[in-house]
Formats: sequence, C-alpha cells, structure tokens
Amino acid sequence: MSKRAGVVLMALGAVLAAVYAVVAVCTFKTTEKEVFVAGTPAPEHAPIEISYNYVTYTSGAIEYTVQASFDEEVLNPEGDAERAAAIKKSVSDIRAAFEERGYSVGAGSGDYFVTATILYASGMTELDIMLGNDGYMTGSSSIKPERSFWQTVYTVPLSFPFDGAEDSVLTIVTAIARTTPGVATEDIDLVYNYGSYYSTKSVQSNADYVYYLNYGNYGSYIHEFRVNLSEEPKEYYLVQYNPNATSAYIVLIAFALVAGGAVIFFLGSRKQH
Repeated sequence: MSKRAGVVLMALGAVLAAVYAVVAVCTFKTTEKEVFVAGTPAPEHAPIEISYNYVTYTSGAIEYTVQASFDEEVLNPEGDAERAAAIKKSVSDIRAAFEERGYSVGAGSGDYFVTATILYASGMTELDIMLGNDGYMTGSSSIKPERSFWQTVYTVPLSFPFDGAEDSVLTIVTAIARTTPGVATEDIDLVYNYGSYYSTKSVQSNADYVYYLNYGNYGSYIHEFRVNLSEEPKEYYLVQYNPNATSAYIVLIAFALVAGGAVIFFLGSRKQH
C-alpha cells in the first residue's frame, strides 16, 4: 500500500510538472521593447548640458534637481574676455531663474556650472505630504503589463521633461543657453537622468547609458536619456520584470509530491523486505 501511494504521489508530481512545462512553453514571451542593460557614455558631449534629475536612492530618499553646465574651454578656446563674460552672464541668469522659483542653489555652483534642488524627501510618505497626495489616485494608467506564466513585464512610458510648458524652468533655462552669443543649437545637450533603487536585473530601459551612482552607504541606478537640442527626442520607457510567484509555488508543490512519493515508495520497499 505504501509503495502504491508513493507511486501515485510521484505520478501526480510528474503530471503537474509536465502540465506546468507545457503551459509555460505555450505562454512564454518576452517584451519586444529594445532595452539596454548598461550602454556606454556619450563619446562626445555637447559643450552645454542641461540636466533634469529625478532620483530615488537605495536609502529611500527622493530628489529632484536641475543643472546647467558650460564647458568654457570648448565654447571659448581663444579665451576671449567678452565671450567669457557672456557665458558667465548666462549662468548667472539661469541661477536667478532657479532662485526665483525658490529652488535651493547648490554650494558647488560656480561661473560655468549651476545646480539647484527642486525637491528632496526622505521617503515616499514625506513626498506624498509635500505634493499633497492623499493616496487616492484616479485616472487610467499608461503602464502596459505583459503577463506570462514565468513573469510579468511592465513597460512604463517616460515623458521627456523638456517637452513642458513655455514657462517651465527647463524651457527658460534652455532658452537662456540658446541665446548665449556664439552658441549654436547643436552645442546644447538635454539630459534626463532617471534614478531607481532597483538594479538592472529588475528594471531596464532604452536609456543611452545606465550606471550606478555610488555614495558609499547608498546610491541609485541612473538611466541617462540624452538628446541634442538639434534633434527630436524619441519614445523613452522603463521595463520592469516581476517574477510570477505562482510558477515558483507550482515547482515547489511538484517537487514536494515527487520527493514525498519517493520517500514513501522507499519506506514501503524496505517493509516488504
């Protein structure tokens, strides 16, 4: 009787595993989105770089910042005093635009570089309070899940922040940089840095470059989307991979049935001897 029960359990486990394998093969699919796990830094940056940074750190903190940097050596290789003064004036005007909106201008800012913090929160709860979110979000989501037996893949479209309203700070900063004497459209790069606490094993994207920003005890996986001002931005997205827990449970159940059946069969065989 014990041997027969063992055989039945092993058979059930084998059938469950077989059904699992057939369903998995039939439903298996991967996202058709093109993603880059790492990519490479842009070989040649434009001499002016305007960056919008939305970063979530592994510590849980969230930070929104905006930056503008001018490569004075490239923009003014002859060291012309008037050209240098014009560049410094543009940086000063950008700083003023940040301060007018109440942003906190960073201590590391100088004649050719300025950075400002738009918002900083220690975690999602504080962020919700600062933004006035009550936890009841309405409206349809643009996230597109692709479900399979193995995993669920979420494609999250990203809006390029430089496509905002005319009075947005990014539009104003870009206009200031563009009207700097001697600056051409192709001299300006627009950069969107999206930072996630998820590694590239869980979240990938079609960013130009992905790297880990390391601050020692914490950091963030930065997805850098870079567009020259003379070009049109393309569609950007994140792709998040979530394993299907049901598959793991089925594997464990099938294994338990086979293992348990084998033990019962073995014990039954010993009793007969």
